[in-house]
Amino acid sequence: MEKKKERKAYKAEEIAQWFINRGKLAAELTQDNTALVSHLKIQKLLYYAQACSLALNNRKLFEEKIVAWRYGPVVENIFQKYKVCGKNGIEYVEPVIIDEDTAALLEFIYIHFGSMNAYELANYTHQDDCFKTTPQQRTIPESKIKADFEKKWLKDVNIGEKEQEYKEMAETVYISSLGELAEYLKNEKNNPKEETVELDWKKVLNLN
Repeated sequence: MEKKKERKAYKAEEIAQWFINRGKLAAELTQDNTALVSHLKIQKLLYYAQACSLALNNRKLFEEKIVAWRYGPVVENIFQKYKVCGKNGIEYVEPVIIDEDTAALLEFIYIHFGSMNAYELANYTHQDDCFKTTPQQRTIPESKIKADFEKKWLKDVNIGEKEQEYKEMAETVYISSLGELAEYLKNEKNNPKEETVELDWKKVLNLN
């Protein structure tokens, strides 16, 4: 029996790039620059993406540690890279190729948390036991994140009920242009269906 190939490990920077470009895509579609992702918002999306991978897949999405800072969980090298952007939304970074299962996971996170601003997300993270029980400037143990979110999401977000939907995300609609996506979403608004749109990120993310 052929051994299943392990999913590649990503750098936190690659996942940050995905979220930045996802925010840019949303801004293009809505013509609303408030959809752009700020450097503080990236931190919280990275935290939730790592938590989701640990809770659902029992593996880390990226290797970098998450540290408890005053305003919530932080991946320090990503903070240092993007802090120059201040409170502004980040317009564009280089596209990154993400495998389909990971793209589905990230889209799941974006759907649940992408509409919240950085400060709302920070307040939300302050409610998490794994953050509250970790001293500031110390690494939040991955075991705590995993345990917290297995409990929190199964109870509060009902992720257990959506597990099959999550698994099927990689098999849903592929979109190759912004125009196609806009048209698809327009049709979805008029004729809503249950499935989640997953974008073919290899084709869509060059937004310049």
